[in-house]
Amino acid sequence: TDDMLRAVARNDGVVDVNFNAPFIDPTFAAAEDSVRKTTAAEAEAAMRQPGADTAKLRSAYDSLTNQRIHALPRPPLSVLLDHIDHIVQVAAVDHVGLGSDFDGVDGLLPADMLDVTYLPNIAQGLIDRGYTDTDITKILGGNMLRVIEIVLDRQPSGKP
Repeated sequence: TDDMLRAVARNDGVVDVNFNAPFIDPTFAAAEDSVRKTTAAEAEAAMRQPGADTAKLRSAYDSLTNQRIHALPRPPLSVLLDHIDHIVQVAAVDHVGLGSDFDGVDGLLPADMLDVTYLPNIAQGLIDRGYTDTDITKILGGNMLRVIEIVLDRQPSGKP
């Protein structure tokens, strides 16, 4: 929420934007939910058939759900950039970073952001939106380094 963003800013923290398509795009999230419900209903009907191998059907319908979700159109990169803009507007540029979660979103990422090699697209998108080099450096990792330095400086001497 915006209140959470302001609280993070007050405490000199950073909000890292997660790239997970259902997190950043309500349209994608609704489509994913619809796929899950539709496929679950199909699976239930199949499992009610006499002699149905429910374990085998569950596995098949899990795969089908995954295939259908991965076939959904991905949100454009602009949706991710809009989230960055919003955090900047509410909490300020010193409190936004990137929290891709590339390894935890099962490939459900925005178009033009499929893996780490696509990160330059964010930099270009920020340039296109008028961000300064200094601001882009902060967003792409400088803010997180600042927080890490603060945390490490607060640790007792000799402690990790």
